[in-house]
This record gives sequence, structure tokens and C-alpha cells, in this order.
Amino acid sequence: MDIDAELTRVARELDDAQARLSEVEACAEAAKGLVVVRVGPDYRVRGMKLDPRVMRFGSHELAEAITQAVNDAIDEVTAQTQNIVAPLMDTPSAIQHSTQELLRDLDRRFGR
Repeated sequence: MDIDAELTRVARELDDAQARLSEVEACAEAAKGLVVVRVGPDYRVRGMKLDPRVMRFGSHELAEAITQAVNDAIDEVTAQTQNIVAPLMDTPSAIQHSTQELLRDLDRRFGR
């Protein structure tokens, strides 16, 4: 296996993953859709919509609905992130394997 080609492939995959990670976003609802939260790739809340009917909730019930929506959106961002990163987890072993192949090839060529 050509180490340069392998490194180029890995770099391309990492660039693609980084671009995809920057676009991760999730929306989640709570209280039967009365609370909607949008979370970005940095796990920060990017937006929140509260239906006017939610103002009838008590403060505790409203806080629970917001917390649920935020946590659900964060869980979805985490899942999306893991789906993007998971295929890359084998990359170090692939590079290590390629490096070992290269070293064996050099040993054969130079009689070590």
C-alpha cells in the first residue's frame, strides 16, 4: 500500500468530516410541540420557539419542557456527530498498518 496515497485519502476524509461536523444541527420539541429548541454543532442553543400557549404553564413545568427539548436536541447532535466520526475511528490503525507495510518493504529492499 502506498503510504502517500493512504495519507492523502485520510486527509480528504478528515476534511470531509470536518465540513460535515460544522453543519450538524438538531431541533427537538417538548410539551407536545409547544417548545422547540435548535442546537448547533458546538452544542449551543441556536434558537428557541415558545408557542404562546406555553405561557399558561407554571414555571416548573415550563422549565422541565425547555430542559427536555434542549437535552433531546443535544442527544441528536451527539448522535449525528458520532455517525460522522465513527467511520474515521479505524483510520489510525489503517495508517499504522500502512506504516508497518512500508517498513517491511524497506527491510526487504535494504536487507535489514
